[in-house]
Amino acid sequence: AATITGMPAVIRPSATRNLVGAVCTDNGIDIISRITIGTDGVISLQNGLSGTFTNSGTKGCQGWVITYPLT
Repeated sequence: AATITGMPAVIRPSATRNLVGAVCTDNGIDIISRITIGTDGVISLQNGLSGTFTNSGTKGCQGWVITYPLT
């Protein structure tokens, strides 16, 4: 999995949010990713099929907007 940290407290959700549908690349293959937004402000990205990204190759997610309820 990969994480993004540093979310300002004002936009952190009151409960953990689980989202599906972002397209990311894992070792050159486009995948559907799962996104978890925690109340601690950590966004976790996971490979939608296996849960983890491969150890080698290029990874990335770009050009998307995450929309979720705060309360």
